[in-house]
Amino acid sequence: MCTDKDSPPCEHDELIALVSRQQDQVARLTATIKELRKELAEAKRAGSARQLRKEGLEVGAELFRGKPSSVIADLARRTDHSMIVLAAHGRSRVSRMLLGSVAEAVVRESGDPVLIVRS
Repeated sequence: MCTDKDSPPCEHDELIALVSRQQDQVARLTATIKELRKELAEAKRAGSARQLRKEGLEVGAELFRGKPSSVIADLARRTDHSMIVLAAHGRSRVSRMLLGSVAEAVVRESGDPVLIVRS
């Protein structure tokens, strides 16, 4: 980096400025992506709840952050319900071993009746 304050900017100063601008752009892009993901999740949640209500079910729908199986099990402990219903992707045994299964974890963690519907 150039140390003489009276001299014109050197190439290192421009490089640092460029990197700084790129980091700002990455931070803004990351924030935008997070906001879009949140909006998409909210739209899916609202659409799913609306469809289930049309089917005559009493449904509550909220967005939560955290490990899905733990969030679901914790919510089940705090609410009055008769059953937990989850959609499962129907992954292969190898995929479940590598990725885990939210539905299986909820069955283990919640202690409540769980209906798993293949999606």
